Amino acid sequence: MAEKINVPFNGRIIVLEKSDEFMGVKPPKTTDRGLTPAFANQRKVYTRLGGFEIYKIEKGKSTERSLDAVRSTTNLVGTHIYKQTSNQKLFVPTGEIQINFIECTELSEQKKVLDQYSLKLVQQIDEDSVIAKTTALSPNPIKTALLLNNESLVDTAEPDLDSQPELYAIPTPPSALFHRQWHIKNTGASLEDFPGDGEFKAAQYFQTLRPGRDSKIWDAWNELGNTGSPNIILAVNDRGTDISHPDFAGRNLITYDFFTKAPLTNPDRDTAHGTSCAGLAGGTIKGNGVVGVAPTCKLAVLEHNYLSWDFFRSMADYCINNKVDVLSLSWGVTLDDNYYPINENIARELTRITTLGRGGKGCVVLVAAGNEGYDRVNFLGTHPNLICVGASTSRDMQASYSNIGTHLSVVAPGGPQPIIAANASWGDQRYDNYILHDAGFAQYTYFEGTSAATPIAAGVCALILSANPNLTAAQVKEILQKSADKVGYPSEYTSGHSVRYGYGRVNALRAVKLAKATVGAGTVDTSSPNPPVTPPKPIPVVNPPQPPPNSDQRAIVNSPDGLLNVRARPDSSAPLVKTLKNGAVVSVKGVSEDGKWCRIDIGQFVARRFLKF
Repeated sequence: MAEKINVPFNGRIIVLEKSDEFMGVKPPKTTDRGLTPAFANQRKVYTRLGGFEIYKIEKGKSTERSLDAVRSTTNLVGTHIYKQTSNQKLFVPTGEIQINFIECTELSEQKKVLDQYSLKLVQQIDEDSVIAKTTALSPNPIKTALLLNNESLVDTAEPDLDSQPELYAIPTPPSALFHRQWHIKNTGASLEDFPGDGEFKAAQYFQTLRPGRDSKIWDAWNELGNTGSPNIILAVNDRGTDISHPDFAGRNLITYDFFTKAPLTNPDRDTAHGTSCAGLAGGTIKGNGVVGVAPTCKLAVLEHNYLSWDFFRSMADYCINNKVDVLSLSWGVTLDDNYYPINENIARELTRITTLGRGGKGCVVLVAAGNEGYDRVNFLGTHPNLICVGASTSRDMQASYSNIGTHLSVVAPGGPQPIIAANASWGDQRYDNYILHDAGFAQYTYFEGTSAATPIAAGVCALILSANPNLTAAQVKEILQKSADKVGYPSEYTSGHSVRYGYGRVNALRAVKLAKATVGAGTVDTSSPNPPVTPPKPIPVVNPPQPPPNSDQRAIVNSPDGLLNVRARPDSSAPLVKTLKNGAVVSVKGVSEDGKWCRIDIGQFVARRFLKF
């Protein structure tokens, strides 16, 4: 049985154990190829964490024997993979450790401690805190951190543990789906749009589309007289981006891979998420497929994302050095309490991007709120400088899965009437699997969730900067919020803000007009670095407002089988949370857009037909 280790993480203790299923392999610095001959019998997992590629241990071999094989291969480094005992989440130590020395420890004394463990100084945070990195002569990072915590000069020491963010996409529903870009211009739908008796039900489904319930992107293009300035760099950081997709043809893409530190050649093929996100933000207007929100802005595809301090530092460096104007992040963490409040090292780098980017005007950073139906948002969205984006429907209501909270900035179209988006060549879902009379679009899929809403809102921010490039990141956030439409129920807004809609659904036309009328703050002085901003801990939403009717009603479980399954999402294939017996009384907190599911608690959904009101 694997030894359990108590490891400090983000101000708390988590319990880890070494995984006997996986190992990490770090390729030579010059390339990430050429590993196959050494591991012909082992299956590579496309997950990459902490600078390592993750491999599944060959059947019948121990972890130690497999790592010995790696370490005997020239230029390769192997590492143990750790998993959290409570949820089996994988963690990889990056080698970095934050060491907080006791007050007034001399720099010479700090250096002695680093030398004792053969650590290399990465960053002097302040006079009492450093980030250091293990070397070949150091014990493994977790052991080193534990030993450091016993040193008399050390107050606390915490290793940087990388794990994979959640990608905020919703699984494609198994029914006929909408094939127009209603988020750009929603004209509604009618029976004539879906010929044939066999598709009558699909046509009925699309009656929920309401004309005008969109982001006014078409109108914004007309106001601008173009579809975005080629001088504005719109970046999408994600995984699984197929840069050969027709929607990127002729776009002169900027690409960068945070794993190889080079232009993108080997994307993550375990997902097609990045292809859809990048296409929604900036897909070409000259192709035969879908069109991005800002198709003539310069598009930057930044492949691979992680949760390590080093990744956020690298992302900040890249965005600042390459003058990225807008950055879209459709990923993060909502389910794991360990990430709240946001780690000070991550917060510091997000502050750097949003204040020092664009030559001092700040890079505009947007992040998805998350899809768990929680009364809190993705931990990254708690940073005060970021724009946290939720999802709205084609009826201008909150998507039932979209997380809510006081940190929510705006909502943008995201479903559940899905949005057609580019699909990677290796992606599973196919557009023509659903709409038979629209066959021939195998390179497209349906996409929904806050993952879709975020690049759409990011494209709107690129249009704002196209109208006025002198705006600061803070001004863009203010314009996006101030120009948003107050959708939903007016009673839900307090001082202009709703925990379910933020400041409302983005309105690109009003935002562009407001940007033109705003005097840009121009370049700010960057000679002295801005102090780090550590956002406050998220404030839980107590009894968040829900739209009438059917909210806060008590209901009795009444199932033919005597038991009712409670799911983590409004989806019959979602993970089972628990079961309820007939006669149990529940309080309905909200009803899904299609009316089929009721939310009875955070991350708990039941089929409405089995409730008796």
